[in-house]
Amino acid sequence: MSAQDTSSDGESASQDSTENRPDSPRLASPRSPSRPFPLLALIALLLSLVALAASAWLWYDLADPDPELDPVLAELEQQGERTITLAQRIEALAGQVATAGQQADRALERQETLENQLQETRQLISQAGDEVGGLASRQRELAEELRGQMQELWQREGRERQIDRELELRLLLLEAASLLRIGQERAELTDDLVGARTAYRRAATLVQQADDPRLGNVRRHIARELDALETAVAPDWLRAQVQLERLAETVEHWPMANPGNTEAEPDQPAEATGWMGSMRNALGQLVRVRPRDEVELSDEQINAAREQMRMRLTAAELAIARRDTLELDHHLRAAMRDLQDWFDGSAPEIQSARALMEQLTGLETATLPVEFGQALTALKAHLEQL
Repeated sequence: MSAQDTSSDGESASQDSTENRPDSPRLASPRSPSRPFPLLALIALLLSLVALAASAWLWYDLADPDPELDPVLAELEQQGERTITLAQRIEALAGQVATAGQQADRALERQETLENQLQETRQLISQAGDEVGGLASRQRELAEELRGQMQELWQREGRERQIDRELELRLLLLEAASLLRIGQERAELTDDLVGARTAYRRAATLVQQADDPRLGNVRRHIARELDALETAVAPDWLRAQVQLERLAETVEHWPMANPGNTEAEPDQPAEATGWMGSMRNALGQLVRVRPRDEVELSDEQINAAREQMRMRLTAAELAIARRDTLELDHHLRAAMRDLQDWFDGSAPEIQSARALMEQLTGLETATLPVEFGQALTALKAHLEQL
């Protein structure tokens, strides 16, 4: 075998090994199922055997060599050694190629794994995109629903505010109506003009605070009746009641009426003639008649008179509390009669008590206008319309 054939075989093996590298496009393809790396090792082994066989044949054929062939033999030996070295290198390269093939296999497997993972990731991304799309759609639906609920809530809040305003106005007007009723009762039933004025002023303030233009008529009636209360004049009932109470406390110390002079001789009647005159004279000596003022009162009569006077004055106090002028006049006149019958009219205490009783008999309730109470009527009519 010539050196050129050996060289060409080596180049062919080298070319095959170069073509079968893991970085070649054919091996790099993940779709190539071929595995050329063990084949290269087999070719390298065959070349080594061929080289050995050629060397052995030449040695056997040239056992008695010709001196002229020594250079050729030396060259052949060198080519054999180079062939062996080349075979060893090929074998080493085959091992490297095998290692590279294994690495390429692992890389292909890893690439396939990565491709699978990439495919799974793409699927997950697609699913996530679908879920995100669903969530976005749900978010839009929730936003629309929330917007509708917020609008409904605003409307409800507006209605509640309107209801609260109406309720507040109604409570305000109910309080004003109560004050007007109290003021009217104070003025008409108890003749308490001070309390009635206070109640009417408070009611006028509340009605003025109410934000309702329909209350103009009510405000005018309240102003008219309040002006009537301001101009009306009523007696000081409380002062009169206190005066009667103090007067009743002093009854215990009032002097009673003094009996007349019992030692004075009564006027002698003219002497009558006849049997009638004689009988009258005889009876006159047996029975002596004296006026009631001359009779001295017992302790029981005095206590009864004082207790009756206290009862008269207490009844007069109750009449003042009820503002009943007719009953007051009746009890005071009865008390003045008792005062004249049972007590000493010349005493200063009795004279002062009689003057006070005469003064209180002239008490009259305040005169109010006939249309008094129209403000309460107008306010009730307005409340019924709310």
